[in-house]
Amino acid sequence: MKNNYILLFILLLLNIVSRIPLTPHGRDTVDSAFIWSLANSISISGVISWALHPLSFLGLYPLSYPSGSPIFLSFTSQVTGVSIENTILVYGFILGILGMLGSYIMALKIKDHYLFAFLTSFAFSTAPIFIELTSWSASTRNLFLALFPLFLWAVFWFNKKRTYLNKPILLIIIFGSTLMTSHRISFLITIILLSFTLAKIVWYIKDKPRILYYTNKLSENVRFLILILLFILMFAFQFSGIGFYSGIWNDYQSGALSQGSGLFSLFLNLSTNYIGQIGILIPVGLIGFLILLRKTKKDSNDIFIICLLMLSASILALGIYMAPFLLPIISLLIASGVCKILNILHGDLTTQGQTAGCIDCMSRINKKFPVVLLFICFLASISFSGFMMERHLNAPLGDTGDKTYMTHEPYVGLFLKEQGTRAFLSNDDLISKRIYASTGVPYLDVGINALINSWIQKDELEVQHISLNELSINSDYFLKFKKDHQIEKDFSWIYSHEIQNDASKQILKKYGVNSIVINNKILDEIVGADFVTYHSIFAKSITRSGSRVYDNNKESIYNY
Repeated sequence: MKNNYILLFILLLLNIVSRIPLTPHGRDTVDSAFIWSLANSISISGVISWALHPLSFLGLYPLSYPSGSPIFLSFTSQVTGVSIENTILVYGFILGILGMLGSYIMALKIKDHYLFAFLTSFAFSTAPIFIELTSWSASTRNLFLALFPLFLWAVFWFNKKRTYLNKPILLIIIFGSTLMTSHRISFLITIILLSFTLAKIVWYIKDKPRILYYTNKLSENVRFLILILLFILMFAFQFSGIGFYSGIWNDYQSGALSQGSGLFSLFLNLSTNYIGQIGILIPVGLIGFLILLRKTKKDSNDIFIICLLMLSASILALGIYMAPFLLPIISLLIASGVCKILNILHGDLTTQGQTAGCIDCMSRINKKFPVVLLFICFLASISFSGFMMERHLNAPLGDTGDKTYMTHEPYVGLFLKEQGTRAFLSNDDLISKRIYASTGVPYLDVGINALINSWIQKDELEVQHISLNELSINSDYFLKFKKDHQIEKDFSWIYSHEIQNDASKQILKKYGVNSIVINNKILDEIVGADFVTYHSIFAKSITRSGSRVYDNNKESIYNY
C-alpha cells in the first residue's frame, strides 16, 4: 500500500512540473481571452451582466455562456487579491491535480487494483489535451475535463450497486450540474444517460432465455464479431450525410498527413487528430477495447462502457468535442491494455479477491523486459505530450505571426488605457480580445460583450423558441431573439465599408468608439471571425485618413 502511494505521489509531482509555465504569459487564444474578459467584467462591474435568465448560467439562453469558470475566477481573484491572469495559472494546477485524482478513483470503481488505477490516472493526466487545457489557460473545457472523471466515478458506483443508493445519486446530480455550467460540451452527458438506459435494458434481458434464445446459443467468437460489426455500422452512420451528419467530415479533408475526401484520408486525419489530443498510447487502448469485447463475464459497468462507446462511434467525427469526452474511457482501456500485455509477459499481476500493490507485483518479475517496456511506454507518452504542447504553444496563428500566448502585455492596449479610450475597433479579433482581457478597454463587438458594455439593453430583448428545423450541431441555444439587434447591422456595415463613409462615422459616434487598432501584417487580407468578416477596404481606409497616434511597425493606433 505504501508503495502505491509513492507512485501516486510521483504522478502528482509529474502533473505539477508539467504545468510550470515556460512563457511570460499563458495561452490566450480566442477562447481563453474571452473567458478572461468575462471574469474581468464580473470583477469590475460586480454583476454577471449576461445573467438574464436561470438558463444563462448554463449558456442555454441567448447572449450567455456557461458561467462556472468566469464566476470562480472572478470570485477567487477578488477574495485573494491576485490578478485574473495569475488566478488562471493557479486554477490550472488545481484542475490538473483534481483530474489526476478523479481518474484514479474512477478506475478503482471499475477494477479494485492499484496498478490499473495508476495506469488510468497516468494516461488521463498526461494526455496532451488535458495538460494543454490546464496549463495557464482559461478555456472552460478544462473544468469539464477535470470534473468528468468524478462524474463517471459516481455513475460507475451507482451502476454497480444492486440497490440504488442516495449518495451516488446525489453526487451524480452535483457533478452533472457543475459540468453543465462549465462548457457546452456537457450536452454530451445525454450520451451517458442513453448508454446507462441501454445498458440497464441489456443487463435485464441478458439472463432471459426466452428473449435471447438464439443469441445464447452463439459462440463467444460469433458474439465478438457481432459487436465489431455493430461498432462498424454505428461508425458508418457518419457517412450518411443526412441532417445532423451533413458536412460532419469537412474538418478532416485536410490534415498533417493527408489531403482529400477519400475514406483513407478522412480516417487517417481522424486518427491523427485523436492521437494528438489523447496521446500516443491510443493503440494500446485498442487492445483494451478488444479485451473488453471478448470478456466472457461482463459486469454492469462493462456493458455500460460498451454501450457508451457504441453510441459515441456514431459521432466520432466531432473530434474537438468527442476526444475530451472519451478521454476518461480511453484511459481505462489503455490501462486494461497495458495490464494485459504485462500479464502475457510475466503472468497474472492480480490477486483474486484482493488488491495487489504494483511495486509488490513488480518484485515477482523474473525478467526485466516488462519493466523496461513499461518505462519506455511512460517515457514515450510523456515525450509525445511535451512535443504536442510545444507544437501548439509556438505555432503561429494564421498569417498574423502571433503565437498562442502573449510575449508581453499588449503595448497598444496599455496606450489605449493611458489615453482614456472609451472603446476601439480592430481588424484583428485576437488582438481585440487580448487588449480587452488584459486592460479592460472594450472593443466594439456583438454577442455577450455588447450586453456587458450596454450596447444592447436588457429590456429590448425578446426571445422565442427555435424550431427543430433550425437546430444543428452548431446551435448554441434552444431560444433565439425575435428580431436582430441594430448593433449587429452596424457591426457588419462598418467592417465592410470605408471609414470615411458618413454612416460609418455615425456608428463610431453612436457607440463611443474613438480609437482603431490596425494589425499591419494583415492589412491586405480578408479575415473571418466569429460574427464578422474584416474586409481590407475597412483597414486600408483608416490608414489613409486616420490620425495615427501610435505605431510599433506591427500595430498602429488611429484616433477618430
